[in-house]
Amino acid sequence: MSVAEKLIARGEQLGLHKGIAQGRQEGREEGAWIGKIQAFEEFLGRQPTPVNALESLTLEDLQRRHEELRGEYDRKFRR
Repeated sequence: MSVAEKLIARGEQLGLHKGIAQGRQEGREEGAWIGKIQAFEEFLGRQPTPVNALESLTLEDLQRRHEELRGEYDRKFRR
């Protein structure tokens, strides 16, 4: 294996590890938003949305849904 091939292989390996770490972080963040959404749904007396339905949403959509539920909760309980 040439020096160039070794460097390319090393770069690919580093890229893979960074990609995995980033994916894990994004997964934890998504999971946190899903948990918050389901908690507010329960606080509001609703059946929590199934995880698989929430997993299909983008992170921005999850954040928006959380804010909607939080606003509804605040209007209902924190007058």
